[in-house]
Amino acid sequence: MKHFMMECPNGEDWEGSDLNALYQAMITDYMNFWCDNNGETIIRYYQGKADWSKRDFSEMVARADFTDDEMIFLEYSSNNRNALYSLCDETKLSVSKMSIIGDKYSAGLFLPKEMAWLAIKDFLETGKPSDKIRWIASKDVNYTFL
Repeated sequence: MKHFMMECPNGEDWEGSDLNALYQAMITDYMNFWCDNNGETIIRYYQGKADWSKRDFSEMVARADFTDDEMIFLEYSSNNRNALYSLCDETKLSVSKMSIIGDKYSAGLFLPKEMAWLAIKDFLETGKPSDKIRWIASKDVNYTFL
């Protein structure tokens, strides 16, 4: 049996598995969802009974930007492997962009919210990184923009 757990930016757990309602909250009502506290959502996908001590799950962290662009940066990890980051524009990898809580990330990693939703939806259904967007290994990102 497949499951996911999601912690919303306000610290509360997402209840239910209605992807339409989740789309409505995360994408349509973007500012209310993401600006409610820390602008970060953690989604854990697992099959059967999760063993949290063994990190027997896949995880996606979504972070919203602090501008009117309404963009989302995704980080995928599974079983303690190197993380994958969403990649939108490699020409902007050395430019910084601030998340809602003020952390700096590479601007090239932020996706338009509709594109990010495609990857989030795929992750919720499969627990794997989506092939609908491009990814870059975290070790391949130059952090000189910080």
